[in-house]
This record gives sequence, structure tokens and C-alpha cells, in this order.
Amino acid sequence: MTKEYFAEFVNAYGNDPLGSPDALKKRKDTGEKGKFRKFTRKAIAERDDSLDISWLKDESEGDGEALLEPAVYARQAVVELEGAIEDLQAILVELGEDTEEAVA
Repeated sequence: MTKEYFAEFVNAYGNDPLGSPDALKKRKDTGEKGKFRKFTRKAIAERDDSLDISWLKDESEGDGEALLEPAVYARQAVVELEGAIEDLQAILVELGEDTEEAVA
């Protein structure tokens, strides 16, 4: 992920990571079909007070029906993490460090 990945979020919510009152006033609602939008208390109540917004669909990601099972995503994450560990161990070797000590 790069800084550009979060540009749309920063544009909507501002660049104050602590969300000060001034930052909250500057937040932009991206509309009913927008990814970053405000919800009224009434709208949340209509969803049985659930804050689960998984019902929001990102049209760029398709129809939402093609989502894989969670286990598939978990396996993909494991493969990526194992690759990252291998890369980090290679860096340690290049730095002359003992990779066994890093695991402990």
C-alpha cells in the first residue's frame, strides 16, 4: 500500500489522525453511493444498530457476489506473510545477522 492508496480517504476525512473537532467539521460526505459518507442515527437504528457496513458495495470491485470464502483470503494472506518473512530473513542474512535469533 502506498500513500496514494489512502488519498481518497484523506480527501474525505482530512489529514488529522486524531480527528479533532475542527477536523470533524471539515469531513466531506461523498453522497449516498460514496465510499466515505455520514450516517444518521436513524439510518443506523434502521439496521438494528449494526455498525457493520459490509452492505456498502464498491462498484469498481464488481457486484459483490463474487467474494471468496474467508478461508481463501486467509490462505492468501498466509502465503503473502510467508513471502515477507523470507524477504526479511534474506535482509538479515545480508546484514550478517543470525536468522534463527530473529525468530525467537
